[in-house]
Amino acid sequence: MGSLLVVADLAKLRSGQARFFRRIDAYELIPSRAAWALARALPVGEVVVGVLLISGVLTAMAALAAAGMLSSFTVAIAISLVRGQQQPCGCGEDLTPVRWRLVGRNSLLVLIALALFHWGPGALSADRSLGVGSPAEFALLSVLAIVAIVVYAVAHDRRRALARSLATIESALEGVSRV
Repeated sequence: MGSLLVVADLAKLRSGQARFFRRIDAYELIPSRAAWALARALPVGEVVVGVLLISGVLTAMAALAAAGMLSSFTVAIAISLVRGQQQPCGCGEDLTPVRWRLVGRNSLLVLIALALFHWGPGALSADRSLGVGSPAEFALLSVLAIVAIVVYAVAHDRRRALARSLATIESALEGVSRV
């Protein structure tokens, strides 16, 4: 499951943030600004959860996060199908329209993630070897990840706003110099 999340994220990164935004926005479930924020944050979350699952660190909490993400994706796909929409699912680079088969696949993955959360990591996982993986540790890492994402998003938006302002000033100065 961790590999699935990482591979899906790599495909999203290859296809570009703007394309992924368009796929999220096509569902018409959240405002465009929220879709843009989600297009920036979701790949980071998928990679973090996927790497945690692959490495066996904080496995139970990563499985719970995966179940939450997959449940959200499944609900969005089901709503889209009920509405009769035919946009690509946004799962990766594939442009295949949403299908009920995806709802079934994701539902099975949610059940697997919930089972992993319930029964915990395997005997060879890093959690068992290192004795880590408590809910408190997961909460701390989650808060740190959210803070990092917010700081990045704010810095990125400010940099873009500054670039737009500078471009406006430059064009105004060009207009004044022509007079």
